Amino acid sequence: MPMTRSFERELKSACEAIIADARGGRATSAGAAWLLENYWFLRMQVREARESMPRSYFRRLPRDEKGGEPRIERAAAQLIAQGPEHLDEETLRRFFENWQEHTVLTLAELWAIRPMLKSVLLQRLAAVVAEGRLESGDAESVVRSVIGGLRDLDDVTWPELVESLSHLDDTLRNDPANAYAQMDFETRDRYRREIEEFARHSSASENEIAA
Repeated sequence: MPMTRSFERELKSACEAIIADARGGRATSAGAAWLLENYWFLRMQVREARESMPRSYFRRLPRDEKGGEPRIERAAAQLIAQGPEHLDEETLRRFFENWQEHTVLTLAELWAIRPMLKSVLLQRLAAVVAEGRLESGDAESVVRSVIGGLRDLDDVTWPELVESLSHLDDTLRNDPANAYAQMDFETRDRYRREIEEFARHSSASENEIAA
């Protein structure tokens, strides 16, 4: 689900409580210290995740035939559940290439990978904050892994990754004249987005339109 403003408020309240405890001479757990130290970074990440995937965008992401959550949300949750050491470009490419062996992702889904992964990570943190578990033994590892994952995602070159994962891009590169492959990224992206728009109002897939 898209991040909500309520989590921003919960995050702020949690940090204010940590500061109050410290001023009162009470010991601060390692998890609480990490949260406080990275408060502004996390607040920026929450806002980015929300603004990068507004509800209108979230609602039009493809779902399985039975409905329910968007396919890319399920994929993102599965990747995070695997607990990879890093969310670097190679890890992401390997996971989503394997995922597309049974489910080809649309252009909208590929661009949603970044905000969806960030939302899944932040939801993990939100559970710790909302349930008041910052003093628990696993809080520090959760906070550390969330912050590390968010920083990893910021280091990824997303235009290159999205293009490398796009089956639509592969189809367009089969152009006999090789004209598409010789275009710069911005022009190729414009072509892909035009096809994406056609597909949204058609029963045909993006690849079928491009072929």
